[in-house]
Amino acid sequence: MENCNEIYLKNLELLNSAHDFLNEKFFENALSKIVITIQADMKQRALGWFTPYEAWSGAGDTTSPEINISANYLDRPPHEIISTMLHEMCHQYAYQHDIQDCSRNNTYHNKRFKEIAERHGLEVTKSVKGGYNVTALTAEAREIVEPIVSLLNLKRVVPTKLGKKTSSTRKYMCPECEMTVRATKEVNIKCGDCDEVMSEV
Repeated sequence: MENCNEIYLKNLELLNSAHDFLNEKFFENALSKIVITIQADMKQRALGWFTPYEAWSGAGDTTSPEINISANYLDRPPHEIISTMLHEMCHQYAYQHDIQDCSRNNTYHNKRFKEIAERHGLEVTKSVKGGYNVTALTAEAREIVEPIVSLLNLKRVVPTKLGKKTSSTRKYMCPECEMTVRATKEVNIKCGDCDEVMSEV
């Protein structure tokens, strides 16, 4: 059985191949090689994101922004993952051409983003808070990406839903008067009024 590290590295390899494929088919290889990551979005709002700055540094003086595909949603259909990658690559295109495609602290996708996305295989819908941020592959783009979609067998290594933090407190009750107290660890405690040993409930 593969361990999480092996799965993660295979996922990265597949996503890098997808970026190369989409770069050729939709951007005429005009986009730079970029660092691709898979990270969980703790608020579970984003399917992916692009960092509009040089987030990574490598050998020599090389630097790179980042495209992240959210680990929370790796179990989506491959066409949707490709759509997310293409969406983030449109941000990369804007970044490389000094086009401000987002405003409001990089959360509102403006008309410049819409124009870029529609030129590069995406249908664009406007939302109330995010602007022109809802994208999907056009029918033509879906046909173009079939070769890479058939290879995109990503495996999820974290749950889609992040669990709620469990409480570390315990509740104790007096069997006589039913007074309750809470403790952060297991304790032996008596009710001061009834002199009864309180039990955990």
